[in-house]
Amino acid sequence: MTVFFVSAVIFVAGSEALIRVYVAPRDTFDARKNAFLNGTETSAAFGDSRVVSGLVDGDGLANFADTGAGLDTILGKLDAYVAMGRGRRIVFQLAPQHFALYRLSGGGKDELREFLDPNSGGLQFLRPHYRKYLFDYWAAVLLDPTLLRGAESVKKDIQPRLVDMSSDAQWREANIRVQLHIPVAGYAATKEMRRLRAALKRAQDRGVDLCLVTFPVGGTYRAVAGKFPIFAEIRAFYKNIAAGIGATHLDLWDAYDDRYFANVDHLNQDGSRRLTREIRRRCQI
Repeated sequence: MTVFFVSAVIFVAGSEALIRVYVAPRDTFDARKNAFLNGTETSAAFGDSRVVSGLVDGDGLANFADTGAGLDTILGKLDAYVAMGRGRRIVFQLAPQHFALYRLSGGGKDELREFLDPNSGGLQFLRPHYRKYLFDYWAAVLLDPTLLRGAESVKKDIQPRLVDMSSDAQWREANIRVQLHIPVAGYAATKEMRRLRAALKRAQDRGVDLCLVTFPVGGTYRAVAGKFPIFAEIRAFYKNIAAGIGATHLDLWDAYDDRYFANVDHLNQDGSRRLTREIRRRCQI
């Protein structure tokens, strides 16, 4: 019993220190939450990690995307934002992976609740957006303890570049990512698709200008995804949704070459700056 108690104390204390020293200095969750609840921006973006890495916020554009966010979470934020009467233009990501099985399996409610709650405190490692990756954080620092140098090391972080990855590494990563992102058969008839359509309609009814964007992916990812016709089918389906409601639609799936990517499906800093300029221009932000 004593051994268990001591082990539990060590785990709790270590996890809390890990979040505060290693994770929190790199995290933007609280900054985005504060901007969501109290900001004065006139335009906002919603989506998953491709939007996180793909758009530079500021100058009236707020990026409220989250890594690993499922469609329910993304739409929950959109609905809350529209209900507050915020924003005149919204960039909303239309991604094939929104309808991947793992994104439709629920989850994310606690994280959404935390994001929308102006009051949050307690132990940091128990917060939903940290808790789901806790063992990944532990694995990272056990493999490289120098990560625990803390906030000062953040400035020295070097973003990886897709063009620096070997061909074999790119194909391995692309195969894993694409398999994970394959939309379910019958996506068009799911309740999530009905909810997506309804949320976009509600936003328009509140006078919001919608810019619906499929974000770019790297060449190897596109090559692997090309083996599965459903990726092209759902992009065409999204195009029809946008046309049906008269919304601006940008399908940038194959618009950027590999020098603009950090990995097979996320932009690097050069890519995000270029994409941000393009979206600002074409979405009239």
